[in-house]
Amino acid sequence: MTKIKGNHTFKFGADIRRQQFNQFYYYNVNGEFSYFGGGPNDTGAANLYPNFLLGLPDTFGEGSAQNEEIRNVGVYVYAEDSWKVKPNLTLNYGLRWELNTPLADKAQHVETFRPGQSSTIYPCGGPNTDCTSQDAIGLVVPGDPGVPAGMTTTYYKAFAPRIGVAWSPGGSGKTSIRAGWGLFYNPIENWCWRNSVPSLPLEGARRFPRHNLTCLSRSGWSHHLSESV
Repeated sequence: MTKIKGNHTFKFGADIRRQQFNQFYYYNVNGEFSYFGGGPNDTGAANLYPNFLLGLPDTFGEGSAQNEEIRNVGVYVYAEDSWKVKPNLTLNYGLRWELNTPLADKAQHVETFRPGQSSTIYPCGGPNTDCTSQDAIGLVVPGDPGVPAGMTTTYYKAFAPRIGVAWSPGGSGKTSIRAGWGLFYNPIENWCWRNSVPSLPLEGARRFPRHNLTCLSRSGWSHHLSESV
């Protein structure tokens, strides 16, 4: 919206956005076998082909697919004035306010790190209740104490002033000198979130090292996996 009054030109505007970013991750869903040699499954041959042909791997890894549905809201308003102080001097000034809510996943399949805090959503379990001895300490998700959906609080003080000046010295109009200054904010891009979903404890990737495969026989692989998973 523009309003002209005397030697002032006022402009006002607003921009409201509801943004989303959707994608489905396929991370190693078929699994993979690795052969290094030197482990308990090694046939002792000069190369690893016998290990491969006999189905005696050193490790096995497999991931799981996950859906990512990121949402956020952006609100941007501004007001400015172009003041023609003299025929050869114009002053521009204005103020912009920006609101960018933190990016949040609909299913809350994201995580963050807070040193020393244990997750109550995905608590450590089993016979060992001493969480300090497990490597998940510090890994928390939305819903844990103090962890909102976007894993951070909304910032409401993003005021962005602008000022500029245009001056044409003399009366010829052939020369123009301009200067400007502004404060700007850059929201977090969805690209930064792309690796949050396929991460523990949500992506379910597992890798079985060679010392967990000692019970494997040529026909025991599927049985072993069903017990380990």
